[in-house]
Amino acid sequence: KEFAMTYQEYRDGLLLFELLQKVIWERSEKDSLGLNRYFEANRNQYTWKKRADLTIASCTRLEKAEIVKQYMTDGIDNDSIKALVNEGATIHVLFSSGKLEEGNSKLPKGYMIEPGVSEIFEQEKNDFTIIKVDTIFEPQLKELKETRGEVMNDYQNYLEGEWVKELRNTYTVKINKKNYKELKERFLNQ
Repeated sequence: KEFAMTYQEYRDGLLLFELLQKVIWERSEKDSLGLNRYFEANRNQYTWKKRADLTIASCTRLEKAEIVKQYMTDGIDNDSIKALVNEGATIHVLFSSGKLEEGNSKLPKGYMIEPGVSEIFEQEKNDFTIIKVDTIFEPQLKELKETRGEVMNDYQNYLEGEWVKELRNTYTVKINKKNYKELKERFLNQ
């Protein structure tokens, strides 16, 4: 009896998965016009926070971080700073750069994007960070190509919601009151 129930659950799960694949996931992948319409109708949900083109310097020692900060403030390029601060095979400073949003996990907690060179942030023991902001971008709407994955996920949720509404309009839900009462009592008494 248990095996039959497990088999039925497994079979039902596979059928539901196949149905969702056909009705929602494949449709959302192939329906680029529907995706575009959904994006345009909900465009205000997809925005960039304040962002910046910036360089992050990570140092292993506070005294090296202070030197790096001064060099960054003086406008010395990253390669020259590395040559001046690193000692042969001993690396004291690493640089990474890119466009990041305020609150990004790569930025120190509480860091607010401001022009220029930041203070020195101590992330952990022997991990000091300095940030140099080159260009600031104020909050703005994202383009579809910049947020396609998020829009696709939201569109699939929308399609699923519409499908469930359609099913509820087509079929009436009947609750077996005897089973409902029995289940309710069983789970409330646990």
